[in-house]
Amino acid sequence: MNYSKVFSKAYIFNSTPSPESNLYPILLAVFGAMVLFGALALIVLKKEKMLLTKFATPALTCGILGLIHVFGRYESLPFLATRYYLLSVIAIFIIWVAVIGVKLLRGLPTHKKMEKIELRYNKYLPKSKKRG
Repeated sequence: MNYSKVFSKAYIFNSTPSPESNLYPILLAVFGAMVLFGALALIVLKKEKMLLTKFATPALTCGILGLIHVFGRYESLPFLATRYYLLSVIAIFIIWVAVIGVKLLRGLPTHKKMEKIELRYNKYLPKSKKRG
């Protein structure tokens, strides 16, 4: 394949690309896994407030948008099947996850410091008695 054709405007912005592609199973697996991860993280891990729940919303949103793209590509719907739509969904996901990652990395030292202070103060609090 000629890479100059891949990066041309006509190729990227083609409103109805060919519906015949070997990429369907791969895209379905990737976007389906994103939806599954996002849904499970929001439903199961909601109570624990783990780090995975912060990445659940971007995964769920971009997974659903990606599945819409795969459906639009399969049905040859104009503008939902464009390669630009797929590139924008992937770019949004990468930027969203990068912003969350940077925020978590910047806040991690402060969080660890606060945990250390809390453990120091909890050491002097009376322990609860077990009733039994």
